[in-house]
Amino acid sequence: MNRKDLMLAALYPADMDSYTPVQIQKLLFLIQKKIPFCAENGFDFSPYDYGPFDKNVYQELEILADEGYVDIHEHESSAWKTYGLTKEGAVKAKEVSDTLDDSTKSTIAKLSSFVRQLSFSQLVSAIYKAYPEMKQNSVFKD
Repeated sequence: MNRKDLMLAALYPADMDSYTPVQIQKLLFLIQKKIPFCAENGFDFSPYDYGPFDKNVYQELEILADEGYVDIHEHESSAWKTYGLTKEGAVKAKEVSDTLDDSTKSTIAKLSSFVRQLSFSQLVSAIYKAYPEMKQNSVFKD
């Protein structure tokens, strides 16, 4: 699975909801940890301020936005953005999702729900608990 398809498959379970930066980073990290074939051409996460991070996640989102598949919403009240599928992106993401086996789709959906239901601090803490090696450069204190 290439990065583009991985990103679309990851965004698909949220339907038209969006992800915060920490949610999308942690979601892709978890997908690659839980579904090994997704890591083959995926991202290279390393410990950073708030756990696993790869700047290429944002570059891939920008490419998908340029292609009309992802909506990047800049919030006036904060410095961060949110990321979600456009209608065209949802169609393309469904095509990608339909190529996956039921177990893979289920795992991605569960991970998507997991990262979206937790607060920022809960999510970062959960990642650190499960993957303590990702805490080494952290500025986050739980």
